[in-house]
Amino acid sequence: IILTQILRETLWDTIKGNQIIDGIVKDIKKFGTLVLLDEETIGLVHNSEMEKFNKHPKIGSDISVKVLAVDRTNRKIFLTFSE
Repeated sequence: IILTQILRETLWDTIKGNQIIDGIVKDIKKFGTLVLLDEETIGLVHNSEMEKFNKHPKIGSDISVKVLAVDRTNRKIFLTFSE
């Protein structure tokens, strides 16, 4: 038996700091806003960033964000609003 696996590249594989990405607000938590960047990649706009820009998006709204940092060890993406 020969098993094959189809590998596909996701945003997680190529994301970089300072990159501007369009996403959709997935959820709003006490600590910040979760943004769906592609089918399986989620980033966080922390409350401190939302206060800095005085923006409070609603769930389901389109949003343009900038990548502040990527923590590959813990699989976390930190975002801010693109200006």
